[in-house]
Amino acid sequence: MIERYNAILQDFSFQVERLISRCKVLTDENKDLLERIDSKEKELDEAYNTIKELAAKYENLKLAKIISINDSETKMAKKQLAGLVREIDKCIALLNE
Repeated sequence: MIERYNAILQDFSFQVERLISRCKVLTDENKDLLERIDSKEKELDEAYNTIKELAAKYENLKLAKIISINDSETKMAKKQLAGLVREIDKCIALLNE
């Protein structure tokens, strides 16, 4: 009977050691994953800041372009746009045939 209890106790000890080992592995893996998350969050923050800076620069460029456009450029842009609209209309007409 004592041998049976010793076998059960030995099996239990083995299982506990396996659990402790597995817990250690998972704890290390969790630590690595948390470090990767922190790294990715920093990268994401940097990318977000870059996007904000570029968006501000783009808005400034649009404003500068609007200010610098004169009448001849406006007329030229309208002509080009009208030509594009005509081309699109032709394409649509061809597709409808």
